[in-house]
Amino acid sequence: MEGGEVGGEDRGVGHDQRMRARLPEMTHQGSGSSPHRVDDPLAARLLLDAATREVFGCFLDRDRSVREAADLLERDLDAVLYRVKRLHAAGLLEVVALQRRAGRPVRRYRAPHALWFVPFEALPYVDLEETFAAMGHTQVDRAARASARWLARDPWAGYLIGMGADGQVWLRGTREAPTAGTSVQPDPVQLGQYDGPLDVALDLRLTRAQTAELNAELWALTSKYAELGAVSSGGGANRLLFVTSVPLEEEDRP
Repeated sequence: MEGGEVGGEDRGVGHDQRMRARLPEMTHQGSGSSPHRVDDPLAARLLLDAATREVFGCFLDRDRSVREAADLLERDLDAVLYRVKRLHAAGLLEVVALQRRAGRPVRRYRAPHALWFVPFEALPYVDLEETFAAMGHTQVDRAARASARWLARDPWAGYLIGMGADGQVWLRGTREAPTAGTSVQPDPVQLGQYDGPLDVALDLRLTRAQTAELNAELWALTSKYAELGAVSSGGGANRLLFVTSVPLEEEDRP
């Protein structure tokens, strides 16, 4: 996301009113202040980059030093300093105090606004399809790399594929290759005995009411764990939860 400008002079031309109308209004969590609009492409790109936004979050509604932010996130000091400098140069952070000490004083930074709005037109993409594809790839790539590292430490033998009682074809990993005469062991996920990578992909046929109920349940579940596992409570993130529920059209089907 922090790479070169994508889309060039055509940036934002595909983000028309019809496309925006299809996006749901999401209730924001903030201090109740009016959102500050970000029209600068560099600032918008920084806020949409997951790693930079994680650092930025340390300075929302509070002031901190770079060291305090690095300690909170359990991240390398130089990596956090690099992103703080970029955020400051883009006007997304400001120096609000200087802590006197022996030698060079310590700068304390804070975001000048508690709530921010990034319009699609400010992003370096031609249209919404390109925007969501880029953002989705970022999370999917993170998940794939993290899963591969975990599986390298705790190897699995392969995949089991079968038909469930609901008529859905299922696929799940197994640590041991089954042999003749052995039965398939119960799924450790269902037994609450598994804390490794988990991904679930289902093609469903739901009514609008069922879809609305599903989305509400997913939102409640993610909200619960966002509160339980808040990074701001101390310590860097050690789990990625990436949830998506998307309506499919004919060209989206496999």
